[in-house]
Amino acid sequence: MSRKMCVALGDFDGVHIGHRALLSAVVENSVDCMATAYTFFENCKGARVITGNAEKQLLLTEAGIDLVYFDNFENIKRLTPERFVNDILKERLNTRCVICGDDFRFGADAAGDVKTLERLCAFWGIKTVVVDRVICGGKKLSSSDIRLMIECGDMAAASKALGRLYSVTGRVEHGKSLGAARGIPTVNLPLCEKKVIPAYGVYFTHILIDGKRYNGVSNVGVRPSVEDTVRPNVETNIFDFDGDLYDREITVEFILMHRKETKFDSTDALYSRICKDVADAKTYFNGDA
Repeated sequence: MSRKMCVALGDFDGVHIGHRALLSAVVENSVDCMATAYTFFENCKGARVITGNAEKQLLLTEAGIDLVYFDNFENIKRLTPERFVNDILKERLNTRCVICGDDFRFGADAAGDVKTLERLCAFWGIKTVVVDRVICGGKKLSSSDIRLMIECGDMAAASKALGRLYSVTGRVEHGKSLGAARGIPTVNLPLCEKKVIPAYGVYFTHILIDGKRYNGVSNVGVRPSVEDTVRPNVETNIFDFDGDLYDREITVEFILMHRKETKFDSTDALYSRICKDVADAKTYFNGDA
């Protein structure tokens, strides 16, 4: 690339508040060069992701990044630290300044650390800026910790660490219309296998439809009272919405877990509890909780 770049290095999964501190440093150091984030198509440790690539790119762009450069981790994981700096930073990206966190590791077998990066970049005249990791909840924030928060259903902690609500986006699938028959219509959203799945349970949620936000209540899980399946989805009752959403893309944002998913002895018991969940959610959104 001919234009010089200021490059942020990292997985950036979740683009959480710690990442945003690093991205702010990129923007500050990008005078006369392009603010760039160098990241990967897949999580480099093979973990489920907090943000898919499209969502990651959008969040990085909103944080002031001009170019998001996705690379294939398999193609570079065996490079020595020297080869990474020379082949990727110098030759491929024409880097003038590189930004990383204080725990950054790189190169085959994670052989390189921050001091290695500073030494190798100095040889090529590349400035290095190291950003301290953000403390959240009394410890240094990591994407791994946020995944655990989501998997445990602790959406308050996850939202604080992310700086926004955790969300899933997808196209609405046809369901069995059992809720509609009981006067509680729901929409079914499949869960991406590569994305972190919240703990199975009932959540108070926001639902984004065509740029408008609605309140609702959602169940994440396998619907044990009405189905025999291991394929989880998000089933949502959207408040104050009347329309056909089949095959349309929506986003569900998770505010808090209300209760764990439960197998009921009868459909009457199930729908009695669903009615209570809906009432509890409306009380919450009305500010009376």
